[in-house]
Amino acid sequence: SEDLTIVIKDLPAGITLEGSVTLINGQYIFKASDIANIKIVTPQNYSGELNFKIDYITTEAGKEANNPSKTFDSKTTPDSVSIFVKPTVDAQFKSNTTKAEDIEATTIGDKSYYKLDLGISYQNSDTDESLVSVTIDKPADGDYILVIKGTDGTYTEITDFTKTYTEAELKNIYVQAPENKHGNFDITGTYTVKDSQYGSKDVNYETVKTDKFKHTLTITPVTDKPTITVEDGVQTKIEVISGEAKTIEIPIKVTSVDKDESENITKIVISGVPQGVTV
Repeated sequence: SEDLTIVIKDLPAGITLEGSVTLINGQYIFKASDIANIKIVTPQNYSGELNFKIDYITTEAGKEANNPSKTFDSKTTPDSVSIFVKPTVDAQFKSNTTKAEDIEATTIGDKSYYKLDLGISYQNSDTDESLVSVTIDKPADGDYILVIKGTDGTYTEITDFTKTYTEAELKNIYVQAPENKHGNFDITGTYTVKDSQYGSKDVNYETVKTDKFKHTLTITPVTDKPTITVEDGVQTKIEVISGEAKTIEIPIKVTSVDKDESENITKIVISGVPQGVTV
């Protein structure tokens, strides 16, 4: 014989209700029987405390045959509600760095140093998460060596793989490779990310995620420009008597700065040959 109506008011800015509700002067009104289909809608990536007020209105409805909608009495019971929305960590560790062979590196002597793009990539526009720490596994022995760049510009091989790096320190980690070397190099380890804010606001709760990562440095090959020279001691100023056929031999030498023997001279193109001359 009683009907229960719920009134929700004083919702924080940006928070709404959807479903079988009526919005009047900032207050959401709905029947208790519809509550299963009512949803509180927050902005994307929202976390923190939701505080609002709620009124329960109980109405005693008349059950007269000729006036079934007549209301005999109603009572309102106020209440305050707090809902806490915990933050979740969405960020993932960046999976790759791509650099062009030698061109996108700092070259010292016969070594090339490639800066790694280590860090997290934000997901779902949730940019208020932060990288807490990173540990790096010892890589396999080979031509690629992990190094860290010091404030004086020198590169030092990383040998302590128990060390924990901050986000700022990651920006100084490079891979040392022999000059003209290209290919893939995998870096693995563990990273920790936390989310304790919604925008610039601290939500007084911290969610932490620790996970493993794999980051691949891809060095794409770049063909070095070859040099063509005439061999030493060859006479290049040759007189030809008009009307006589003459064969001229000019030995040439082709060289390249390539040092890993991954490049080959496939052809030589001679252009600008005068009319009547064949090569």
